[in-house]
Amino acid sequence: MKKKIAALLAMLMMAAAAVSCAGGGGKPSGGTGKEPGSSGGGTGSSGESTSSIDVLEPGDYNNADFTVMYRDINGSKGWGEWGVYTESDDGTVIASAVYRRNAELEDTWKIKLKYNHVNDTGVWKTDFYNQMNDSYLSGDTICDLCIPGVMDASSLVYFGFFTDLNTLDEINFDRSWWRSNINASLTLAGKQYMAIHDLLLNDVRDTFAIYFNKEVMDNNEIAYPYDLVYDGKWTLDVFGKMIMGFGGEIDGDNEATIADRFGLITSINDVFFVGSGIVGASLDPETGLPVITQFSEKIAGIYDWLNKLQTTNPYDVWNYMARGDGHMQELFDKKSLFLNRSVNMLQFFTSTYESPIGVLPVPKYDEAQRHYISRAGWNGTTVLTIPENAKNKKMSADIIEAYGMLSQKYLRPAFYEKMLGARYIDDLVNDRKMLDLVIAGEVMDIDTVYQFGGPLLMKFAHNAYTGGTAASSYETYRSKAQAELDKMLANLKKQ
Repeated sequence: MKKKIAALLAMLMMAAAAVSCAGGGGKPSGGTGKEPGSSGGGTGSSGESTSSIDVLEPGDYNNADFTVMYRDINGSKGWGEWGVYTESDDGTVIASAVYRRNAELEDTWKIKLKYNHVNDTGVWKTDFYNQMNDSYLSGDTICDLCIPGVMDASSLVYFGFFTDLNTLDEINFDRSWWRSNINASLTLAGKQYMAIHDLLLNDVRDTFAIYFNKEVMDNNEIAYPYDLVYDGKWTLDVFGKMIMGFGGEIDGDNEATIADRFGLITSINDVFFVGSGIVGASLDPETGLPVITQFSEKIAGIYDWLNKLQTTNPYDVWNYMARGDGHMQELFDKKSLFLNRSVNMLQFFTSTYESPIGVLPVPKYDEAQRHYISRAGWNGTTVLTIPENAKNKKMSADIIEAYGMLSQKYLRPAFYEKMLGARYIDDLVNDRKMLDLVIAGEVMDIDTVYQFGGPLLMKFAHNAYTGGTAASSYETYRSKAQAELDKMLANLKKQ
């Protein structure tokens, strides 16, 4: 029985322990420091191809059909995968890259790409999940490469739907297009049923970063925080001190409104816990069982830091999610200092905002923390998988690697261009380096994937906006999360 439980739990593999692989970052060339390392996988610095890029030998599959099942870009609640398919080269940066990559892939490996476009109506157990589950039950091969959302994948792995990618000789996770940090957090006991490389963009789009308003900093003679990041001194304490006292009245009504300026515009508090190495749940390395994170002085300290920022001075922080308003651009553009949002927002900053906006990783807990850590979102993130009943696993593995190599060549530079904008291409080298660090630091939190406690960390962190003691607030959600976890484990033992 114990062996069976361990096997089942090995499929519940959203581990959140891989927080030590994210790059620390050096100053860009021309500065006084070293270039950032490439510990996070993917392309070299700035999203550009480098001399160290891995190269694969072409293959020949005699024009065999190769079916890719993915979230359709035109639907899927806004979380369709950008980098998989386009009907034509329409001249836009992403579509052009995808079209050219797919054409080279078909020509060089002698395959014919086919697609199962799925308009997923939810992020979990809707259209994509149902199609994959039905194919498993019927014994049909639905795709050669399946790209489900991470929440769907975490459920389908339980049924033995996917192949352990580590068992395929053609796949080498040391190659530069694989994102090693987040893949480590998707691995348990050496098994890699799902993984992420440069073909996929949703995990990056749904990963949180800190943005700063360059115009506002210039007008107030505040140094851009890039050097703090490079020197390992970009911490919660430093970030908080920059926020506090900056905001103030603009319209003169002596009431904090969207017409005024603020130190930080924010929506999600839990990213500061993850950025400090705290996750809601993880997998015990000895037993393999999911465990809920217990309350600690460190958790209390981060909670109190957030509570102080958001309740002491009404002009320090405007939490627009808690307030239920959507005036982000009006709040941030041309007047406020920092914003906490996902990487996906970069495309809007560069296309619609008047102020130039810079990007930074989420601050570290303190200088002793080695690396910057980024919380990847569960709504958008999709993963690469090969069905256990794939018709030719060698071909699937070869094409996954080829997708990675060619996506590194075409798609990653295009993504950086779209996110950072044409007006940023020549002058803002630092923002490219910062985006490298954000991507390198990605981790998944098992708590968010399985929604233990609502999920635990997000619910608890949100309470820092309204107040209450950290210990009692955490216990409320921890006990609920523990009950849900105990129920899940009990159900597994019955099988």
